[in-house]
Amino acid sequence: MIPVGEKLGGRYFVVAPIDPSKVDTLHEVRDAQSTVSYAQCLLGGPLPPAAFESLRGELAAIPASRIYHRPDEVVRSTQGVPAAIFRQAHPLGLSQRLAALFSGDVDERRRAALRTLVAWFAPLAEELNNLHAVGVIHGAITLDRLHVIEDRGAERLCLSGFGIEAAARYAASKPRPGPRADFAALALALQAAMERTGARPDGAAVVRWEMIRNCARAGDHPALQSGLALANAIRQLIDEPARRISMGNLTAVGSAALPPPAGDDRGGAGAPSGSFALGPSLGASTDPATLVASPFTAPPEVQTRADARRRRVLIAAGVAVAVVATAAIVTLTGRGTPTDGGIPARVRVSVPTRCGDEPLAPPPTIAVAAAPTALGASCLGDAQEVAVLAHVDDTLVLGRRRSTRGSRFEERPTVIAEGVLHAGTSVSGPVGWTTWISRTGPVFGLARIDRQVQRIPVRTPGLTSESFRGAMLLRADATGAWIGTTYVVDGRERAAVMELAAHHNDEPRVATVYLISEGAAVAAIPGDPATLLLRQAVDGRTTFTAVSLPLNTLAGLSTAADADGGSAEVDPATTAMRELSAQVLMRSAPWTAPAGAMHFADLGTGAAGSSRRFLATVEGGADGGCEGEDCAGSGSVLVLEFPPRGEAVTREIEPHGRGRMISHGVNNTVVAAVTRSSDGTLVPHVLDVGSEVRAQHWVLGGLDHAAVVTCGDEAWLAFAQGSPQLRIGAMPLACALR
Repeated sequence: MIPVGEKLGGRYFVVAPIDPSKVDTLHEVRDAQSTVSYAQCLLGGPLPPAAFESLRGELAAIPASRIYHRPDEVVRSTQGVPAAIFRQAHPLGLSQRLAALFSGDVDERRRAALRTLVAWFAPLAEELNNLHAVGVIHGAITLDRLHVIEDRGAERLCLSGFGIEAAARYAASKPRPGPRADFAALALALQAAMERTGARPDGAAVVRWEMIRNCARAGDHPALQSGLALANAIRQLIDEPARRISMGNLTAVGSAALPPPAGDDRGGAGAPSGSFALGPSLGASTDPATLVASPFTAPPEVQTRADARRRRVLIAAGVAVAVVATAAIVTLTGRGTPTDGGIPARVRVSVPTRCGDEPLAPPPTIAVAAAPTALGASCLGDAQEVAVLAHVDDTLVLGRRRSTRGSRFEERPTVIAEGVLHAGTSVSGPVGWTTWISRTGPVFGLARIDRQVQRIPVRTPGLTSESFRGAMLLRADATGAWIGTTYVVDGRERAAVMELAAHHNDEPRVATVYLISEGAAVAAIPGDPATLLLRQAVDGRTTFTAVSLPLNTLAGLSTAADADGGSAEVDPATTAMRELSAQVLMRSAPWTAPAGAMHFADLGTGAAGSSRRFLATVEGGADGGCEGEDCAGSGSVLVLEFPPRGEAVTREIEPHGRGRMISHGVNNTVVAAVTRSSDGTLVPHVLDVGSEVRAQHWVLGGLDHAAVVTCGDEAWLAFAQGSPQLRIGAMPLACALR
């Protein structure tokens, strides 16, 4: 083991014990400036200095390419163990990405997976020629050392693991393998990927690929002699339509020809965009000329033994392919709509890849370092940009794209703040704002998130982060900001609103805490007036009340006064605490909650003067057994509405789930995302005021978070995906729902 604190090379320090035998594991290391890098041991034991220099020279020759995940440095531990240093961790492993490819029993989906694999593996095969040209042999290509990256809006296969085979070779003084080893290993990795996804070749490619993969295990094949030859063989896995097995090809080998189905005009031009024919074409012509041209038609009789042997080989290959084609035809016959002849006419499966100018496969996204724990969305710059904010580890990051279809995200996310304990909320506008609670230093952080992120210093003397629960931004502008929160002192909760006022432009903002009433602020709706949802205990029962806050008249309205009736002097070393007068608050009728833990999220107010709406999750109950804030226990998800007058109204939209992520409304319509407790699926529910709730589906799969913001001419879905990669993104809501 390499212990904590030991050096790797001249400037990297081990921060957790490293087992050198785990050569495929990345370990976090840091330098003297605490900059994080990643180390990968290339050998389980020490390597002599001379051999290490040879290894380092070989890896330094790796050419620059977007397809290679090459080491930034090659270093040694004090025991002589060689290690590669990376500035960034490996991207998503291909094994993980394969789970998201189309797969299943439908042949067309298997074919779609094959097209994706061909688009990934063929360029990598060609790129290996450049690697071998400079004398570098990878020697250890496996499925686990292939990764998927996004490059210029498209996914690309990336190769890692350089130096593992070379280090073992130098340690044992073995000769370097030839280039064919890399080509054979890449072909076997493609075969493994095809088996995992159920992808299958087209037409005559079945026989060709069987020969290549068998030769990759033992023997040789022309396709394994160069990267260009292998790339061409991989692309031929998807046969041209003229070479696919047709009914005429099949009957020329097996039996009498069948006529094409009635009414089948074979018109491929009418196929919908984004769709593919399912399985082999079944309506081929039976014209004798066509049959003679078929590669599987038996040759004419000849007298020589050589010609006879060639004829037998061709017929054997044709029969093998015919068996495969027959199985596909039987499958299609059982699933398609039969014609008069008992053969399905034409079955098509739509695979959406675009929504107008907006790409859906893959959607515009940007990579993040870890899975976000919270996500929000804002509209910036006079509705010109959609911003996605994510809390990643202890960092708050921002990704931007233009609010026009087809645009891309900026190259990498912008760091808004570090040392973040809890992410707050944000508000939209020509200049967007966001807030958070810090781990150390000032309790609240505030930043404007226009083109250049500007952190606004906030002074909160005498307060710590343990004193507050939540940072719900109600409004922010050039003169001040207001944050809804819960102030906790001696175990007592008080709903509160923070005023962050700047007396002068060149001074830090100073916080004043306005205490509202007993209880906790559990949700907020920004605006003026803003709304806080307060939780209180009354006679042993939990009630919730919506309170309106007129922010324009909030400052100065307090009951704090000194003995002679004047304003109390505030110690500059202490944040001001003031009791807010009840006369400035407008309270709704209290709503008594059912038994069980309650969690809330803002659903907005809809049209002016309409009800204030929240998404409420009733969790646990008396026997639910749900523990922890993020559990999805037995309960129900409700839409809770507080009308301007009268009692609160509730509507159940999901009997067993948790309302995790929600959105603001568009034209009085709201999308509420619910995590169903039965299967953990994130399901959107479209809520129209006065109509039924419609449960729908996302076009995307594997969403961990979702939020909606109106920006430009339409609403946008901001999302986080843990699969196939750790990414955040945004796309038009109309394109995301189906």
